[in-house]
Amino acid sequence: MKKTVLSFVAVLVFCTAMAQSPKMSPYTNNFVSIEKAKVDIPLKKMYAIKSINNMEYVSAFIYLSEQADITNLKNLGVLVDAEYTDIVAVRVPVDKLNDVAALNDVKRIEIGFPVYKRMDKARPSAEVDKVQAGTSPLTMPFLGTGVVVGVVDHGFEYGHINFFDTAKSDLRVKRVWNQNLSGGAPSGFSGGKEYTTKEEILAAKYDDTTDAVGHGTHVTGIAAGAYKGNNYYGVASDADIVLVSYNLNDNTSDNVSISNGVKYIYNYAESVNKPCVVNMSLGMHVGPHDGTSTFDRVCDEMQGAGKLLVGSAGNEGEDKVHIKQTLTTSSPIKTFMGFYYSSTRYGMVDVWGEADSTYTVRCVIYNKSTEKEVWSTGDLRATVSKSSSFSITTGASGNVLVSREKNATNKKGNVLVAVNLNSLTSGNYVGIIVSGTGGEINMWADDNYSYLTNNSISSWTAGNATTSVGELGGTGKRIISVGAYQSRKPSIYYPVVGALTGFSSKGPTVDNRIKPDITAPGSLLISSLPSNDAAVSAMDKAAEATENGQKYYWGYMQGTSMSSPFVTGVLATWLQADKTLTPERVREVLATTSTSDSYTGSALPNNSWGYGKINAYNGLLKIITQTSVEQTKLYPEKIFLYPTVTEGHCNVLFAQSDTNLKLTVYNVNGQIVYSKAIGDITAKETFELELSDLSEGVYVVKIAGNTNSETKRILIKK
Repeated sequence: MKKTVLSFVAVLVFCTAMAQSPKMSPYTNNFVSIEKAKVDIPLKKMYAIKSINNMEYVSAFIYLSEQADITNLKNLGVLVDAEYTDIVAVRVPVDKLNDVAALNDVKRIEIGFPVYKRMDKARPSAEVDKVQAGTSPLTMPFLGTGVVVGVVDHGFEYGHINFFDTAKSDLRVKRVWNQNLSGGAPSGFSGGKEYTTKEEILAAKYDDTTDAVGHGTHVTGIAAGAYKGNNYYGVASDADIVLVSYNLNDNTSDNVSISNGVKYIYNYAESVNKPCVVNMSLGMHVGPHDGTSTFDRVCDEMQGAGKLLVGSAGNEGEDKVHIKQTLTTSSPIKTFMGFYYSSTRYGMVDVWGEADSTYTVRCVIYNKSTEKEVWSTGDLRATVSKSSSFSITTGASGNVLVSREKNATNKKGNVLVAVNLNSLTSGNYVGIIVSGTGGEINMWADDNYSYLTNNSISSWTAGNATTSVGELGGTGKRIISVGAYQSRKPSIYYPVVGALTGFSSKGPTVDNRIKPDITAPGSLLISSLPSNDAAVSAMDKAAEATENGQKYYWGYMQGTSMSSPFVTGVLATWLQADKTLTPERVREVLATTSTSDSYTGSALPNNSWGYGKINAYNGLLKIITQTSVEQTKLYPEKIFLYPTVTEGHCNVLFAQSDTNLKLTVYNVNGQIVYSKAIGDITAKETFELELSDLSEGVYVVKIAGNTNSETKRILIKK
């Protein structure tokens, strides 16, 4: 299943020696070399270039020394968007990249990579309907109330009826940041346009009136749609919504822009004191796939209690995207680049070795009949920080650019090969040969333009779909990564309801973590679609409705882009029950509450299914019934109530002394059903609470004194 393809027609001419900086990542050095050549090529198809006030910028992560003065960056025209422990997310004027690299306090520059896109039957399959109905022993519905659902995507209709409340009166979209516009950037960020009021959001209508896909509208509807005029509403139908729009159509957005979008959503949620879960249905394959990429690092840093991030594992489960092999003197890796589109014979292959080892890479034109290389770059050592460019002179016409370094974070040798062909003689192929004794090698094709194949030559290696989980959504150590199973019949591709979809990407990560973490319905899901003319004329509609004279539409899509927001919505309902959920706690819940069946098998977790199929109802019960003793391991609470599942007998433990304490118990309707004045209490003292006279159900327990005040939830079962 291939992603959206952007047209690319280019003629590249490079000299054999280009200026490069050891501080720049291979991808950044590639860009500097191409830009320096000043050849008329569509750079926006390869690199995420933005125009601000008639100046060209690229987004970047910059690593700084501990005592760095960020003013030095700003003096060079760098726009600073976000600051992390040792990294800043910025926009750098293209003509200032070398000047920035020359600053003493700059340790590394890594420009952003362009990113690619990766419900009526779905809800029952994961028991979401029980969560939304408040099925016993729940005594209230869980709809994501009091939770912010954030979506970073493209193709939004901001005012779709699905994004209002169920009464169709209140717009639940509270903030929009369109990163593609200018003239009103959010506070703390350097570009785009923010809409902060209902009137502004509704007046803006769409992020892109020419978009014929509506990916963002569909994704948001799955996570948080609320329109009950049909059966295609989403999971967290009472959650607030924040949308960040990037532009896939011209590649002006990248992984740096995406991380800024995540931070923006978290900032808003924090400003209104609400927990938050963000969805990214995006992906790419440039990166180490081991959780050490800069994007994964900054996303791990941002997440925590009440801040969750969900990503699609990817749609490369059947693609020849990856090769893993241990190098020996007698067994080099030999593979060919295949090109999906003859009109755009362009592609990238990203090669990574083991830490503190090296290897060489050679790019060749290989003739199948003679079984010989007719052209070659020669062997290039991986751990030498250098960018080299080559014009192909025999067997093909075009160019090869090879940039390499020893990555400072994971100590692995990294080689990025970019190939652009104008022509390729029949019987010739583009080959990549990795040699040496450098241990285990992992390599990925970009899988948007190119893949890895052996062209039916036995001594060469074809790509496979293991470790096909993508960077952005599939490799982060704290990101909840989601695969997809079939929830609707028929599908011409994957007809077995309940089975894993073929396109769902598979793990493990290179550092041998199991991915995805969980699977969810991903084919085929019906959700909201935008009402702009381009989308209406192109969409395969499943339903439509007219409200206040305006027509709205719903349609089918499939992919881990759909399963990811489904889990996002489920986590919003869980955050309603416990606003302090962490990614680690979510994984604990998934490990003990997910569904296994004949399709998943019993040997879970594994690298196809993760912990199995998400079960929203079982997970919610687990969260509600977890004991406060368990919570003390994760959260710095001052008052603990345990057990939280009881016939009515429980205890309250006070971690510190307090005075004038009062305990009040409320039912789900907010009525007081029990109260008691406790008075003064000392640290580590326990108070016995007797509630056995109350009927079964969920209750809220509030304990307040002169120093501390906390609210707990308890489930009484008899």
